[in-house]
Amino acid sequence: ATMATGALVLNGVVIISAIIGLLFGIFVTSPLTVGLCNYFIINADSKPSFKDAFSGFKVKYARNIGTLLLVGIKTVLWSILFIIPGIIKTYEYAIIPYILADNPEISTKEAFKKAKQMMKGNKWRLFKLEFSFIGWFVLCVLTLGIGTFFLIPYVNAANAEFYVELKNKQA
Repeated sequence: ATMATGALVLNGVVIISAIIGLLFGIFVTSPLTVGLCNYFIINADSKPSFKDAFSGFKVKYARNIGTLLLVGIKTVLWSILFIIPGIIKTYEYAIIPYILADNPEISTKEAFKKAKQMMKGNKWRLFKLEFSFIGWFVLCVLTLGIGTFFLIPYVNAANAEFYVELKNKQA
């Protein structure tokens, strides 16, 4: 009986941990992602402030959460349908956090539409950009992950520059 009780407690802990992780991802990670995108967009032209990284909590918090939750749901659904369309949609939606950060008044529907327009013909370019970091990620593994503290901001800055370039082409 004690082993069964222990298994039930362990299952409960796992379920509660999963729920807490999901809620953290939705309510903290989503606005933080938008804030970091804002930070790196500003960094492309000038010197950002540390508080710019948290702008996703201050500007349109609910929209940021809802939009990035919808991105996740749509990506999962496309991936369940077929893997290749899921990958294509992942690249199409990749700039949505940048669009949200750069356009505080944009709606979720408009952000998806703008991402689709901007990424038309550019998904392969983004794939090649991200693939170019593969060697650096291998080196990060060799440093037992310590190198990721340097690589992740570098990748984020490169992605922000990619977004800024696309935005400037649209204008």
